[in-house]
Parts: sequence; structure tokens; C-alpha cells
Amino acid sequence: MAKKQAASLRELLTETYTKDLDSIEKELSISSTIVPIRRLSTGLLSMDLLTGGGLAPGMVSFFGSEGSAKSTMVMHAFGSALKKQLPINVYNDPENAMNPDYTGNIIRRKDFANIFGKRDPKKGDWLSKPEARYYDTGALETVFQYMHSQLNNMPDKMYSDSAKQWFYVFRNKKNEIAKMHALKLEHDKNLFSKTGRYWCPIEDIGTQALFIVDSYASLLAEDVDEEENEGNAIAIEPRLFAKYIKRVVSKVRRKGAILLGTNQLRKVPMAMYGPSETEPGGEALKFYSSARFRMAPRQVPSSGGWATQKGNKGICIEDSVEIEGGVDRYAFKNSRNIKNKWGIPYLETNLRVWMSDANGQPWGFDPVHDAANYLINLTGQAEARNSKGQRVIKFTGISKEDKHLKDLRGAEMTWTEFKTAILKKEKLVKDTDMVKKTLKGMKKLADVDIRGMCFKQAKTGRGQELLVKNRDNAVGEDMEA
Repeated sequence: MAKKQAASLRELLTETYTKDLDSIEKELSISSTIVPIRRLSTGLLSMDLLTGGGLAPGMVSFFGSEGSAKSTMVMHAFGSALKKQLPINVYNDPENAMNPDYTGNIIRRKDFANIFGKRDPKKGDWLSKPEARYYDTGALETVFQYMHSQLNNMPDKMYSDSAKQWFYVFRNKKNEIAKMHALKLEHDKNLFSKTGRYWCPIEDIGTQALFIVDSYASLLAEDVDEEENEGNAIAIEPRLFAKYIKRVVSKVRRKGAILLGTNQLRKVPMAMYGPSETEPGGEALKFYSSARFRMAPRQVPSSGGWATQKGNKGICIEDSVEIEGGVDRYAFKNSRNIKNKWGIPYLETNLRVWMSDANGQPWGFDPVHDAANYLINLTGQAEARNSKGQRVIKFTGISKEDKHLKDLRGAEMTWTEFKTAILKKEKLVKDTDMVKKTLKGMKKLADVDIRGMCFKQAKTGRGQELLVKNRDNAVGEDMEA
């Protein structure tokens, strides 16, 4: 019988140090594990692709000049979080940008007032529990201390690759043990003996929390007195942002939370050297962000047949599909990714804000343009051409493996049909004679949920694959060959 070969020094060191590291991990209540990314949709197909598949746990920033649709962007994400029924959904609004009518339309909620719950005016108890929390405080310290306190109260959300299982992980402290019992969770005794923490197996519910701050520029340090000179105030706020942001960002990923914020882009007066624009709040807001997007208004594209409002080339007009003689008005925006730790950086795309329909109602980013942009410019699964004075969409690039879009493979429809079908599924048009006539002419295609199918395809990662192949054409603006 052959003698067992003696372990090498390297093997003995590895075994010894592994025990040491295990002991240190247990003592410090930390674990060596890579958590798979679970994403939250932005509510827009185009932005889901630009982010790499949706918002991931971490810090995300949208910045830009006035009128670049930063607030509109985060409102769409807020609506997505409500649909997903996130356990924690917080909207900090120091700019007071949230309007019940506009925001209610964007998130598709007519019962807007019920979202934030109702309290008994005398006892303070909840009469109807809130789906989200809304605050309009502008105190920088308060906003970040609130998020830090809530993150501290949440268990870590961890994944065990060996067990193929998600866990809530609680420290061996009275308050955390009490929370574990309140959630009626059972812990894995074997993992507790190894780590000194309570690992409780759970079903994966995705993102745990969304914290929105709109905007960082509107937050004011409590230490800054109204009479204090401006130069000192400018110095204090960057220091406070640097202090508080890392306290929050250090926790968001392992808690399965997202910090989504906006910031302004301001001109530097009399700038001769260096950058001509700056973001308030200092460099920490940039450095700690996992993804950053620059938003900008833009003119209506000159190609593609988009009509403009007389006397204002910044507004696109289009015939209503709902009301005879009615007009829809839009404004184009550009979003450019200048930092992305979750996906491909430096991608950009054009978006269209639906400023008003024929009834004068605003709807945020236009779902019709969003779907067309996804299919034509970003993934190359369709093309748009003018035929007999009409824009026609032909679904020529849908492969046999793309099962989610199989009902569209080889089909074609006019822009009016495409627009009507999407708006009907989004419940943004009523059953007027115009809508009924258009849908009747579409036959079987009238029942196809075009945008819904695109979201399903994007969720599988297929949209990202197609984006990589089609990235040279990804910006696109005319939707026309």
C-alpha cells in the first residue's frame, strides 16, 4: 500500500490560515460571499438596458440641467417599486417636485393619496397602512441619518452558493433576534455555529428597499445658518456629504437596497480654464455612485419625420390616436451613461416625454417611443420606414429563439397602430371610435402586449445580448432607415 504523501508547506499554510480567517469572520460577524445581483426595473425599457438590466443594490445618480427630466426619471422608478411592493419605499422630496396629478399619472395610480397611508388624527395609529413614505425635509443630516437608521434595522440579505439559497442574516444581538422572531424565521444551526450569526433561509423577494432623494442640491446642512457667508456653506456641505454618504453606501448592497438620487448641473461663472459646469455637493456624490447618468434636453430630431410645434422646435406634435383632431405634445431628452459598474458604460439613448395628450394630461416618459426605441435602435429587432406618407414598423429582426416576441415575428404595422396598441394595454386611451377602428384593423395583433413582451424579454438578459450586437446603432434618433 502506497504511503500517503505528506502535505506541502503551501497546503498546510492554506489549511491553517483558512481556520484563522473563519475564526476572524465569526468574531467580526462578516461572511465571504458574492451576492448575485437582483435588479429593480426603472419602469422604462430603454433605461433598463442602459443600466445593465435595471437598478441594482447600490447608489445611482441622475444629474443634468434644468428641464432634463431627472425628477420624471426617478418617479418612473418609484412607480416600478410600488408595483413590486417593496417592503420599504421612501421618497425624499426637498425640491417639492412631486405633484399628485403628474406623479399619479406617471406611476399609473388614481388613488395617489392612499399610497402614503392615513393616520388617525387623534391617536396617530395607521387607519390604512402606507405603501411608501414621503418626506419634504431639506435637512441634509436628517435625510442621511434616516436612511442609515433604517438600514441598520434591516437584516443583511445574503446568498449561499453552496446551498443555492437566499438568507436573511441577523447578528447575535437582542434587537435583531427579536426581529427574527417577529418575522417568524428559523435559522440554520450549522451556519450559526460556523459564523456566530443567524442565517434564516428565505424566498428571494428581490430588492428590499428604495430610497429616493430628489435632489441632493436641495439639501441644506443644518449647521449652515442663513446669515453665514456663502463660501463657508459651500465648503461645509461637501464635507457632510462625504461623511454621510459612505455610512449609507457601505450598507445598501448587503441589505439589498438602492439609493436613487438626482443632482443639478450648474454653470461655473466666468470659467476660463477647467470644467464649465459643476454638480453641487462635492466629489463624494460622484465617487460613491455605482452608476451615473447625465440627462439633457434636446431638440426634436431633424430626421425621422417628427413634426414640431409652430414657433417652438423643441416640442414634437403628433396626432392623437384617441380623439379626432386632437394633438399629443412631446419633448425629447437624452440620457448618457458616464459610469456603470453593473454593465456597459458610455451608452446613451434618446427618450421622449409625453408633455400632454389631447385631453391636456401629462404622462411622463412616452411608453410608445420607449418600446419603439427598444425594438428599433437598441436591440435591432425591428425597423421603421416611411411608406405612402406613413411611418411603418416592420419586425424583421426577431429570431426564432426569441419566444417572448414570437407573435410579432415578421409582422408590420403603421405607427398609428403601434401607438394605439401600446396605449390601450397601458390603459392610457379610452375605447373611442378611433381606437376601436384602429384595433379592429389590426386583427390578432390588436391583443398583443408589445411593451409587456419586451419587458419579459429584457428580464431574461436577451435584450442585453442584442444591445451588445447592435451597440453601434444604439443611440438612434429617427427610427427610420
